[in-house]
Amino acid sequence: MNKDTKGYDFVTKITLENAIPNAEKADNPVMVAYYYTQLSTILMNNYQFTKAGLYCRMAIDILEKENSRSPNLLFAYLSGVSIHCYDHQTDTAKKLLQKAHALLAPFPESINYPLYYANEALYYITTEAFDKALSSIDKGMSLAGKYHQTQLYQQFLFRKYEVYDHQKAYGKAKQILLDIVKEGTLTANSNDKAAIFAELAKISEKLHDYKEAYTWLARYRDVSDSIHNSQTEVKVSELETKYRSAQNQQKIAALEAKNKQASLAARNDRLYRWMLGLGCLLLLTILGFVAVTSRNNRNLSRQKEINFQQQLIEMGQKQQIKVTKAMLEGEEHERERVARDLHDGLGGMLAGVKIGLSSWSNTRPAISQDSDLHRIIKQLDSSISELRRIARNMVPDTLLKFGLEVALKDLCEFYMRDGLHISFEPFNLEQHMALNVQLSIYRIIQELISNAIKHAQANNIILQCSQNANTFFITLEDDGIGFDTALLAKKKGMGLDNLKNRITFLQGHLEIISAANVGTTVNIELNTNGNE
Repeated sequence: MNKDTKGYDFVTKITLENAIPNAEKADNPVMVAYYYTQLSTILMNNYQFTKAGLYCRMAIDILEKENSRSPNLLFAYLSGVSIHCYDHQTDTAKKLLQKAHALLAPFPESINYPLYYANEALYYITTEAFDKALSSIDKGMSLAGKYHQTQLYQQFLFRKYEVYDHQKAYGKAKQILLDIVKEGTLTANSNDKAAIFAELAKISEKLHDYKEAYTWLARYRDVSDSIHNSQTEVKVSELETKYRSAQNQQKIAALEAKNKQASLAARNDRLYRWMLGLGCLLLLTILGFVAVTSRNNRNLSRQKEINFQQQLIEMGQKQQIKVTKAMLEGEEHERERVARDLHDGLGGMLAGVKIGLSSWSNTRPAISQDSDLHRIIKQLDSSISELRRIARNMVPDTLLKFGLEVALKDLCEFYMRDGLHISFEPFNLEQHMALNVQLSIYRIIQELISNAIKHAQANNIILQCSQNANTFFITLEDDGIGFDTALLAKKKGMGLDNLKNRITFLQGHLEIISAANVGTTVNIELNTNGNE
């Protein structure tokens, strides 16, 4: 099941706000049931099985009452089978499957039999009746080939791959995936292609063909990166469209203002000419009125200009916050992906090499006592520990499991060593801040401690964190060598830029107090609602 957030939102909105209400107004219950079935399929494809089951049940109730022999009822039954199988409600799925079979029984040549067998195979796979699942798949493939249902035929192949994978027949499973890639129907969609490449990497690893597993994993990453780039291009295009629309609206507003001013000037001119005929006495009155009106217009125009400039500044600030948020989220996603790849991929491979080397040496007594061998194994242990340390540093699991205060305490203990003591003093830290805010605060403090250790050569560090409502305060002091703060304006670095970006994202303020040989104090004030 592929999840397309943009398509899901659009189709769901059209179905709920237009299609279903129009069918209800037309008093066409069969069409209402049809849209209910379509909506349940959309929800199923987005993993919302409870809602999907509800709409599918509503469609079935209407069709069983209005048209019990309708093909729409068959499709509703089969859609319900898929929903309840994915939701592991096999008893309900079995009843719907039986009802669908009863509808098809009078029509042995129906072209809907392949779809029935596809759902029957899904039911058997869910209940782990793999031999029955293979029988259903073979029947469905035969009919799909007969009726030239290419897409469904390839889906049957993928079902057979799932069965072979469960049965640990990895060689057969891999060959099926290779056939699917060669045929090309299922890999036409980028998301499906990425999923199949990922399965090929997994099955190759199970066959201990690590070289080919790495090759398929690389292809999967290429496709995934391509999907990400395409989504980024779409977002950029949307932003550009919105920006141009805003520019057009500004031009229209400017033209309307000019027209109003021209109309006002014309009216004043006509009034002036009419009043001119009344004589010199009225002329003075008119001149005074024109002067007052002109001054008011200038004041009004000046105020409009000020308001317009303020709106532009606010729009720029909001846009900068959106860009910073997207950048920080992208950075965290990439950290998570790299950490997962290091821990699950390279870490597992290094551990496998160590286990294999140890097992090999144990079967050879003459070699098992070799000091070089033991040194190599210890180096592997050190490499595995270092890799896991890096992965842990990139994704703070403690933050996700226990919250910010525990994560910061763990971070301070992690950095401490002989000759370096870090004192952590928390005050009134809330436990229910948004996760992205907690993560940003964690990264800010992580960067501060890293800078103090790397550049300040400090022996003692004091970290104080406190919170007052939506305001979060950070103070970090070290007894290091200090530096001239005037150099910060000229110094550029990725760490300092990331620190400033995260503080800006939370609408915060940064103050650095330092001088040579007197240590450094950093004060930061953050708004925990600053990203909303």
